[in-house]
Amino acid sequence: MKGSFFIIISVIFILTGCINQDKKQSNKLIPLKGGANYGGVFRFNLKNDYKSLFPHSIIESSSWFINEQVYEGLVEADPNTLEIIPELAESWAYNEADNSYVFKIRKGVFFIDDSCFTGGKGRELTAHDIKFCFDKLCEARPDNIGFSYTFADKVKGANAYYKESALQNFKPSGVDGITVLDDFGLKIELNQFDSDFLNILTMSFCWIFPKEAYQMYGEKMENIAVGTGPFYIKSIDKGRNVNLTKNENYWKKDKFDNQLPYLDGIVISFIADKRVELIEFKKGNLDMVSDLRVDYINEFYGAITDENNTRDKFIVQVQPGLNTSYISFNHQSDKNTFKDKNVRMAFRLAINQRALVNATIETKGEHANKGLVPPSVIGYKFDSLVGFSHDPQRAIEFFKKAGYGNGKKFPPVSLTVAGENSDFVHIGLAIQDMLKETLNVDIDLDIVPYSTSIEIEKSGDFDVFLNTWSANYNSPQSFLNLLYGKHTAANSDSPSLSNRSGFQDLVFDSLLEEASRTTDQEKRYALYLQADQVSIDEVAIIPLYYGEVTRLLQNNVMNYVSNSLEEKNLHNVYFATPVVEEKK
Repeated sequence: MKGSFFIIISVIFILTGCINQDKKQSNKLIPLKGGANYGGVFRFNLKNDYKSLFPHSIIESSSWFINEQVYEGLVEADPNTLEIIPELAESWAYNEADNSYVFKIRKGVFFIDDSCFTGGKGRELTAHDIKFCFDKLCEARPDNIGFSYTFADKVKGANAYYKESALQNFKPSGVDGITVLDDFGLKIELNQFDSDFLNILTMSFCWIFPKEAYQMYGEKMENIAVGTGPFYIKSIDKGRNVNLTKNENYWKKDKFDNQLPYLDGIVISFIADKRVELIEFKKGNLDMVSDLRVDYINEFYGAITDENNTRDKFIVQVQPGLNTSYISFNHQSDKNTFKDKNVRMAFRLAINQRALVNATIETKGEHANKGLVPPSVIGYKFDSLVGFSHDPQRAIEFFKKAGYGNGKKFPPVSLTVAGENSDFVHIGLAIQDMLKETLNVDIDLDIVPYSTSIEIEKSGDFDVFLNTWSANYNSPQSFLNLLYGKHTAANSDSPSLSNRSGFQDLVFDSLLEEASRTTDQEKRYALYLQADQVSIDEVAIIPLYYGEVTRLLQNNVMNYVSNSLEEKNLHNVYFATPVVEEKK
């Protein structure tokens, strides 16, 4: 116990050092018209360090949470409604005749000052910047993993440009379907109407950076961000913290004509231990904590449903999230282990999702007995889907059909999990026990660092993989695209691979394609439901639980909008009272 106590105290000391990085940013508040205040440094912690800050490389949440303070796209999701609203594009129009969007780019938007520009002075954003970034998004490069999630099969000429770029043949005019009309006009032609195209443009892959930054920094952009957003990165201490400072030349204003953002800056730390994070929050050294187990909150504050325990201490935000945790099979493995649907079904029926949620993650999520798309997607008739519940006897029957009665002759299989995610390790151990008890099989647990787990999944070098997918936008397509058969390694025409599992089903693909062409949302969502049902019936994956967005905020934090996308958007956040001073 003494050793453990010493470690916890040491980690707390380190975290406090990370949080108190920039004393030069003032905690003094300046009242504004409308009731908001300028000033203060907002401090929060992320469980995992970021992997890359380059927009085309972002595949995990830490990088996204940092960069959403720095970069912007043509459009964004309204934090309150998740509807698409203008951002760098002032307006747009769709032309049915040639399936094109014409965007009017906002004037008076400047990139932050940076040495990549002449004289170090940030210049005005133009349509040429959008064209440059979107052309780069259609290139076959190791640092570009966003193509299949965004423009593949959708934008005119995008696939052809991708294939040619893989051969180092770069067409000077770029992608045929992306055209600069003038300095503030951009046209994007689609192969056919796509109902989710504007949603896709909100993804981090579509955030805009200047050509000068890419030419100067290249691969170094994994640690350098040059954007148009409300904050810029002042310093990075890799693995410890990222320090962001207010962009004094930011273009947005509030309805009272106050220039945004309100905050002086942001400090983001990286400590994996959630208990330590909660201790620092209780001391006032953090302004927000998220991704919480409810038992941790209860341990420090009592039940969060008890108003007497919470009213004067902190703000609680809890709601269903747009994320699903699941087991991904490797459908294309040379081992052929999971190509047999009977094996996949046996695994699914042997795993008790309800018990996993109750025993390992408390009430942080809802157990999943249906498909990849969670019930929180607005407008999605989730209850009409037919799923599978835990059924050990049927699991044994399916395993016998596959030729593995009583677990005999079943080949060695590993379940890959990220070691820094304690929930995942607990879930992996529980799944080991369930499969052993029901099917009499021994599953190895391959516990690897978080960064390594990302590379393993990308390479397809796994048997089964424990994963979480958080939607980039409010649509079933954001989830179902992960199973689209044309974006697998088995398809020779595949671009960068969004379908890591290798699942392929012609009916599923045709339903997904038809849905993307359907303008009527009710009909489109009915098609998505059919596709989701196919994935359930074919046991494409094993859904484990649908997550929740859980946050605690200090009670002086205002305008922090909670939504199911789990954003940490601090553009409009301000402190209502003097900022809590750090306590030793």
